[in-house]
Amino acid sequence: MESKDILKSVIRHIALIAILTFLTTAITAFVSWNVLPKTYTAQTTLYVMYRSSEDTLNYSEMSLSSQLVNDYSELIRSNRVIDGAASQLGLSSSEVEKSYQINVDTSTTNRLLKLQVTGTNPTRAANIANALASELAKCILDVTNVTNISVVDQAKIPSEPSGPPALKITGAAGILALVTTIALAVIIDMINVKIITREDVQSILGVSVLAQIPLDFSK
Repeated sequence: MESKDILKSVIRHIALIAILTFLTTAITAFVSWNVLPKTYTAQTTLYVMYRSSEDTLNYSEMSLSSQLVNDYSELIRSNRVIDGAASQLGLSSSEVEKSYQINVDTSTTNRLLKLQVTGTNPTRAANIANALASELAKCILDVTNVTNISVVDQAKIPSEPSGPPALKITGAAGILALVTTIALAVIIDMINVKIITREDVQSILGVSVLAQIPLDFSK
C-alpha cells in the first residue's frame, strides 16, 4: 500500500480515528491523575570526606573520598543498613524494600551522595531517608572506626507528589492510540473488497471508468 492509499484510509476513517484516540487519551488521563496512587520522593544529602589529620587535607585524601562515595552508595542498600533503619522506625525490612524505592544519586559531584526514598507515604519516606543516612554513618564507623560521612541536608517531608508521570503516560497513550487506529483503518481498507468509488474500479480492475449511473433510492 502506497502512502497516498494510507492517506485515503485516514481521511475515510477520520471520525473513527479521532474518537478512539480521544477516548483512549481521556481515559488514560483520568486514570493517571485520579486512580493511580501518588508517590512522594524525600531526599537527604550526604558528604563524604576522608581525613587522616584534622589539620590538613591533601589531594590523595580527596581522591580517596571520591572512591568511597561509590562504596557507600552500595552500602546504603545493604541488609545491615536497611535492617537498622527499619528497626529505628518500627518497620520490617521487607516493608521498606517492597513499599519504598531507594535510589542513590552520585552524579552531582565526586563527594556528594543524594539519597532518595520514594513511596506513597510522604512522611514515612522522609523518615526512612533520614534513618538510612543515620544507619549508614553507624555502619561506616563500626566497619572502619572512622567518621568520614556527614549529613548536609536532612530529608524533609515532600509536599508535592513526584509521580506517577501522568503527563508522560497520557502523551504516550495518545500517540500509541493514534498509531494503532491509523493502522486499524488501513487494515480495514485492505480487507474490504467492496467497490465503492470510481477510484476503486480503476485500482482494482485496472480499467478506466467511462460513465457513472447514479442510484435513485426513491424508485
